[in-house]
Parts: sequence; structure tokens; C-alpha cells
Amino acid sequence: MLIFWTRSHEPSSITVAEPNKIKYVFDENLDTGSVPSTSDFAALTGTIVTPKTATAVEVAGKIVKVTYSSNFVPGDQPIASYTPG
Repeated sequence: MLIFWTRSHEPSSITVAEPNKIKYVFDENLDTGSVPSTSDFAALTGTIVTPKTATAVEVAGKIVKVTYSSNFVPGDQPIASYTPG
């Protein structure tokens, strides 16, 4: 079970799951007792780089969903990052 990811245990996929959420999928279950802080996540979007603020983090099984304060625009290809605090 992963506590959370490191370079050796990166997500197998990262997608926009809902208008304001990014979903990270891993190959193994995560420790639901080890939920990272919202400040550990960042997302940038648009041709003029616009940062989005994470407002919630959910960990369930192999999935992490990060909710952001505003929706992603259709066609956006956000750049998502996680930096342990």
C-alpha cells in the first residue's frame, strides 16, 4: 500500500474527471489515512498560464481526486503537479 507517491511510484494516469477535478490513478491501493494537503497540489491551464487552487483531496483505493476552486475549460490540457509538503 502506498502512503503517497514518489518518483518511483507515480500515477499510471492523470485525467480531468469532472469539470473541477483531476483524477490520479495508481497501480496499487493508497493509504486512506495519509491524505495530502491541498497545498501539495497545483494545476496550470490555458495558453496564458492560469494557476488553479486545490480545495479538497479525496483518497479511495487506487484513486486520488483533487477538487479545484474553478472548472477546467473544455479543451484545456492542464498541467498537474504534486509536491509533498
